[in-house]
Amino acid sequence: NPRAAEPEFIQCLASRIGHRSKIRLTRNVIEALELAKAEAEIKDLILITGSLFMVGEARRFFSRSALAH
Repeated sequence: NPRAAEPEFIQCLASRIGHRSKIRLTRNVIEALELAKAEAEIKDLILITGSLFMVGEARRFFSRSALAH
């Protein structure tokens, strides 16, 4: 989206408030969700924010993931 901030800019801002080690940049939503799922422990929460398009993509990802198990 042309109105979106560059991921590197958001990463820089977040690192200024102490979240450097928790930020991962990915190429797309699916890659980000796969990474989050791989790094999450059993009681962790994966919070998805952003546009309705992105949240919809995440819902489809987790729906397919649940069906696979």
